Amino acid sequence: MHFSSLLAAGLSATITTALAVSPRAPAVPRILKVDFTGNGCTANTPKVSGSASRLTLSLGDFGSHIGYEGDRPLSVGSCNAQITIDDGVPGWALAVKKVSVEGSLFGAGSGNLTLSSLAFWQHSPDITFSNTARVSSTNTRPTVQNVNLEVGPENLGRTEPGSDGNGVVTPIDGPFASECVAEGGNVGLLVINLTASLRGSGIYAFTGKGDAPVTEYVELEWIPCDNLPVDIEIPDPAAEEPVREDPPTDGGAE
Repeated sequence: MHFSSLLAAGLSATITTALAVSPRAPAVPRILKVDFTGNGCTANTPKVSGSASRLTLSLGDFGSHIGYEGDRPLSVGSCNAQITIDDGVPGWALAVKKVSVEGSLFGAGSGNLTLSSLAFWQHSPDITFSNTARVSSTNTRPTVQNVNLEVGPENLGRTEPGSDGNGVVTPIDGPFASECVAEGGNVGLLVINLTASLRGSGIYAFTGKGDAPVTEYVELEWIPCDNLPVDIEIPDPAAEEPVREDPPTDGGAE
């Protein structure tokens, strides 16, 4: 098959979420809506199917390619999915356990792929669940190289301002969860961003494996709110009001 045909067939993506329900956990929550932004998911109308137990977001035209349309040396494809979830049960929170991405790098020449996945809950955008895979390829003939990226608990971090003005990510312990569900059942807004950046002098494309699109799986589970980290305020002793003591009295004196 001609490379351009493979490219056209592969420039699509799917994000699938699988919900692992723990014992005595609430029922599966409802996906209220999904909003998309980014050059990898706005050309065609994204298709949304399933539920939170198996949510599938089919992202038409997602991908990255170089060597076509003016021999571009750099190409970046991105898609940002904002998922609003409700029908939760008070006393529980929804946690992301793992994110995994599967795709392939196809082409010839010299190419470098940077594939990144980043997720955060709207209530705490400084807490991120992210990882990056970098793949290099130098071939005189067209070749296919599988690309896999996993984001796990070890990739959870907090972004804080750095001395140079840029953010510094500090690893933190999990879970990576929504806020505790309150009355009304709103779980919150989960943002998932997938970015594929290609740079080189050859003819390359980041596509799916075989006939499948690029696929991102997001595994979630319910956790009791008792398992969420709690910030405890410790009083400052210097700020406490000193205890007043009565002056001694001269016993029996008149």
